[in-house]
Amino acid sequence: MIINGSPVTNEERKAESGWNMKKNNSDRELSKEPTLTDAQRIEAYRALSQQLYTQYHDRRTLEWRIHLGLWTLLGLIAYLCVTNDKHFGLVALAVFLAVPIHFIWIIKIVRGEILEQKKSIIFRLKAEQILDCQDTFAGKTSLSLNQEEKSDMPRILSKGFESYWWWLALVLGTTFFLCVGVWFLVK
Repeated sequence: MIINGSPVTNEERKAESGWNMKKNNSDRELSKEPTLTDAQRIEAYRALSQQLYTQYHDRRTLEWRIHLGLWTLLGLIAYLCVTNDKHFGLVALAVFLAVPIHFIWIIKIVRGEILEQKKSIIFRLKAEQILDCQDTFAGKTSLSLNQEEKSDMPRILSKGFESYWWWLALVLGTTFFLCVGVWFLVK
């Protein structure tokens, strides 16, 4: 490569950019790799965890808006058809299209929620591990912050609610029953 009329080698470019690569025991490492203090690492993990929690919260809010919006729309259709004495016969079956559409929305939202929640917990646990190591090194007793809070709920119930399938069934069941009610009113 030629810069300002003179040839520049790859090594000179690497030295210029500050990213010299050294071969050390067959491993490559950056010579100017930044080192973070424990406090900086904890702050970075905390910020990442907070960001993911905020995204998780925003997604949950959007999820509820979608549920309530769809359910309100179904109720509005039924109300308008009943008060105006409109009946659509077999065309009224189209109201059941709300169920697969709602299913797709829920799956997309819940998958993102699960990912954001897990990553948020991972970053928080990494920060807590640094704190636990510092406490252990200083001779202090660890509070075992890295264990998730346990529920007082009976084990059989808490196992049943670990998965999001119960939530999916509840929400889609509500949508389905609303569709059945609307269909009976407008058919």
